[in-house]
Amino acid sequence: MLALINKVLYTPPSYENCTMIGVPINAILLEFMQTENGRSFFSHPKVNQIFKDILNDYGKMLQSPHSLKYMNTDSPKGWFSVEAYEKVDYSLYKCDPSLPHYGFQCWNDWFLR
Repeated sequence: MLALINKVLYTPPSYENCTMIGVPINAILLEFMQTENGRSFFSHPKVNQIFKDILNDYGKMLQSPHSLKYMNTDSPKGWFSVEAYEKVDYSLYKCDPSLPHYGFQCWNDWFLR
């Protein structure tokens, strides 16, 4: 689990056949958090503090320009790719295709719209 978290910690979310828009770290933690052992593990104060720090770092990455890596049309993993446009309702977003990254400053800027 920690190896997977380390891998996604500095990797912006990409669009790849998404059925929902979210961040990969949720998928890593979700199943474990839904077990009795997982709830016990995450309620331990030391574990809780460590994960708070990890999630704060992840949040900083999602607020940074680095998180715009997949805010493009020219990659199959891009959030503005042809495949993404077929599945995501972009009428909910205020974006400008003439601007770099459609005008978004970071992934959170787009996600939180």
